[in-house]
Amino acid sequence: MSVFDKRSGKREIQDTKTGEKIYAVVEVRKDFIDEEYFCMFQRSAELIAQDRDFTYEDFRVLYMLYANLDMKNYISLSQSDLCEKLKMNKSNVSKSISRLLEKGVILKGPKVGKSWTYILNANYGYKGKLKFLKQERKRHLALIEDQETDRYIERKYKEENKNKKTDIEDEDVNHPKLF
Repeated sequence: MSVFDKRSGKREIQDTKTGEKIYAVVEVRKDFIDEEYFCMFQRSAELIAQDRDFTYEDFRVLYMLYANLDMKNYISLSQSDLCEKLKMNKSNVSKSISRLLEKGVILKGPKVGKSWTYILNANYGYKGKLKFLKQERKRHLALIEDQETDRYIERKYKEENKNKKTDIEDEDVNHPKLF
């Protein structure tokens, strides 16, 4: 059995056979990771990997979004910056962003300047204090519901116009929900 005192940096270790207590001095490091990091959830990673609708370009865009993730899952990277960093065509980046939005992997955030920001759905990963994770998941669920309501209104509007004019095609595709 061992007990560690963070303030003094001492670890008390008790030998299970003899019962003798030994004190070991261990260096206390406050910043043990010098790089940026976030946590990713294994179940969602599995769902993304199994989803056949995702293309190679989608994965590249998603990983670049992961690399630019800010606290509380905000992503403020314009599509033109994504194109430049990934050396991809703007239309392919736009399609990938749209697919990630449709699947609910990312959510549309507030507009900053001319560009939209995005938010990584907290069911897929999280960057921030873990004590706020549950709160962020609830907030993201509300954002998803709002965006689905907007899509529903758009779909109804298209259906109404389709009934009025038969030559307008409905381009809405229902994708399976991951969560």
